Amino acid sequence: MQKVSVIVEHFREHVMLRLGGQAKAMVVTDGRVAAVRFKLAFDGYIAKKKYSDCKALVAFSGVVTDTESDVVKAQENGLNASKEREGGIKEAFATDRYEVLIVAACSMQHAACTPSYLQLLATV
Repeated sequence: MQKVSVIVEHFREHVMLRLGGQAKAMVVTDGRVAAVRFKLAFDGYIAKKKYSDCKALVAFSGVVTDTESDVVKAQENGLNASKEREGGIKEAFATDRYEVLIVAACSMQHAACTPSYLQLLATV
């Protein structure tokens, strides 16, 4: 996914060192499937480039199945590291372990826009 390479490289070259090296970014996708696809592509890209200074978390609610990406019943906690499952996305993103948060845009009419998901977005 070309968008991933552009975002990662721009972040690493122009943003990451700002704010005393504490800068962070949020990537808002157009839905839960797109968030899952972006997270998989992001992780694949940084692994391919052997980057260890640019890690991402993904935030969405509910369960996602995407046959195009061979993803069946993916949940947020299955796409993030195990220690982040226990402590929560908000707490993990506040640490220096993660620089990018990938989120799924939602409509208030969509069932996946739970109050806890909206609260996470409001406090990050």
